[in-house]
Amino acid sequence: MKRRVSVLAAVMGWIAGVAVLCLATTVVDPLGRVVEVGQPVLRVASTYEPGTYYLYALGVSDRLVAGWYTASSGSDSDNETMRRLESRLPEILGSGDPDAGELAARGAQLVLADGSRDAELAADLDELGVPTLLYSVTTPEALVQAMTLTGCAFGGPTYLRAMQWVLDYRRVLDTAAADAAELGHADRPRVLFLGATSFVAAGEDAYPTRLVEAAGGVSVSSNLSGAWIPVTLDQVLALDPDVIVLSSTCASTVDDLLASHEWRVARAVAAGRVHKMPRRVAPLDAPVPESMLGIAWLASVLVPSRTTFDLASEAKSFYEGYYGIALSADDLAAFTGR
Repeated sequence: MKRRVSVLAAVMGWIAGVAVLCLATTVVDPLGRVVEVGQPVLRVASTYEPGTYYLYALGVSDRLVAGWYTASSGSDSDNETMRRLESRLPEILGSGDPDAGELAARGAQLVLADGSRDAELAADLDELGVPTLLYSVTTPEALVQAMTLTGCAFGGPTYLRAMQWVLDYRRVLDTAAADAAELGHADRPRVLFLGATSFVAAGEDAYPTRLVEAAGGVSVSSNLSGAWIPVTLDQVLALDPDVIVLSSTCASTVDDLLASHEWRVARAVAAGRVHKMPRRVAPLDAPVPESMLGIAWLASVLVPSRTTFDLASEAKSFYEGYYGIALSADDLAAFTGR
């Protein structure tokens, strides 16, 4: 019991450190805006793609009237797991620039929006009497803040569920840190994380850069200013990574790089250390609740001899516990590689 209490106290202190204010119906969003949220929130929209998945993890997706999703299509015919999660996807899927009038017409009582893009939308919604929370998430700490804030906005059991997620996320971060603790900086694998194409790398502001570091690696492109930075093959060769990781949304495959005469001269490719992140619902390298699985998966490919994660168990626990869906054998194989 003492261990449980001490862990809980540490996590509560971590939450306090990200300065989330949650007092009844008043919340403060990541941009410092004080927002009054009427209760209960029975109809919600999310124009912030990662934020849409917050609603699923927190158990309030049945209240979703419109949602923008990360790299998702109306039919999602290639993602059977996503179809099991959301049978209404064609009906509620948003695309393009969101319209305040349309969101209000759908009866949204609260909107989750992108702080870097949707300030004008928030102003328009404010005139219509619809409160908006603006999010900006690029780090694990910011994701904890965002999930806590969303739990606050809904209150009650939703807030408690957010706190459970925080405990789980912190456990994954602490486990990865402990597994790699004895590795000096020079012994940590040097990783190049590639995004939408094999010539776009994660820079210092990209969320995957933080995931690589959390999993025990060193990002070789973390000194590139910005989030996603175009790179050439010559730059890749100069960065000389030990491991190359492709986002699940990358247009290239592992086989593309391994079969390429141009890429074969890269040390990571020559050694066969090229991996592509699995995906079943949201991309594991996006600032979404299931990115905790991204950390566990990365640790298993970056420091396989040190990791103590049971990937199958972690995946089953997350998808069943937070999304309410059972993973198939194929789903589990995508995580474990077996």
